[in-house]
Amino acid sequence: MKRLLTVLVIAALAAVTPALAGIGRHNGEIGFDFGYADFDQDLSDTNGARVTIRGGFHFCDWFQIEGEDVGMASSSSSGPVKVDTTIGAFFVNGVFNFHPGGGSVVPYVLGGVGLATIRLDFNPGKADDTGSASQFAVGSRFFFGRNKRAAFRLEAGVMHHKTSNLIITSQTFTEKSLTAGFTWRLGGGK
Repeated sequence: MKRLLTVLVIAALAAVTPALAGIGRHNGEIGFDFGYADFDQDLSDTNGARVTIRGGFHFCDWFQIEGEDVGMASSSSSGPVKVDTTIGAFFVNGVFNFHPGGGSVVPYVLGGVGLATIRLDFNPGKADDTGSASQFAVGSRFFFGRNKRAAFRLEAGVMHHKTSNLIITSQTFTEKSLTAGFTWRLGGGK
């Protein structure tokens, strides 16, 4: 329920805030991404989907802190057994932005720490566990529009996470992802 409420609030803000956006330090930023997830082979033998909602604050032109809520899902089957694997994660990221030539393209690197919950739903049972998580990603924002307040975003990332009570083959997992989405800057500070 909390995740649904978060999604609805951010979606409502996304619909009304692009007109309030601005580029530069002391601005907020919200966005969403959709894409591909390459699951750890110990969790799923198929690839899946990834959805991300993020929001943050720019302390200066080159550094921001953001919160990121990630959902990943995959379904696989081994004979008569079907397994649905989902991962929910929340990260606090440090994002370093680069402004080559002052143009509309802003590349970035980010690193984050947080928690990830793995849920396995198989017939006839379920298992889940929460543990520490970290991630590293590189990407770029491509600003567009008259005031360059919105951006198309591409990102490639790697997420590592551990469990303590869910023992499959290992307790350490790695997922790779490639996502695309949109982001809006909030506020008028420069």
